[in-house]
Amino acid sequence: MNFEKKLFTKSAIAGVIIYLYSIAVANLNQFYILLFLDELIRTDINILITFTSAVFLNFILHNKYVFKINFDIYKLVQFYGTNILNFLLPFIFWNVYERFFGSPSIFEFNLFSVLLVVILIPIKFLFYKKIFKN
Repeated sequence: MNFEKKLFTKSAIAGVIIYLYSIAVANLNQFYILLFLDELIRTDINILITFTSAVFLNFILHNKYVFKINFDIYKLVQFYGTNILNFLLPFIFWNVYERFFGSPSIFEFNLFSVLLVVILIPIKFLFYKKIFKN
C-alpha cells in the first residue's frame, strides 16, 4: 500500500506539472497565438495542440520519474489512446459551450478547464496504473 501511495504522489506531481504546462499553452494559443483563426475552429485547434504536446510530455514524465521504465513506442500509442478522454471531453464541452454562449472569456476558459481536469484525474490514474504495469 505504501508503494501505491508513492506512485500516486509521483503521478499527482507529474499531473500538476502537466496541468500548469497545459493551461499555459492553452491560454497562449487561445488568447494570443491563434487569434488569426476564426473563433469557431480556434478552440478546437487549441485543444488538439495542447492535447498532443501535453500527453507526450506526460508520457515522458511518467516513464522516467513515476514508473521508471524505458521508452516504448507501443506504450506511447497506448498512452495516447488512454488519454483520448482528455481530448474528447474538452472538445465536446467547448463545442457545446461555444454554440450557446460564444467564445469564452479568459476567466471562463480557465474555470471550466480546471473543472474538466478535476473530473478526469481519478479516472486517468487508474488507466496509467494499468498501462505502466511492469
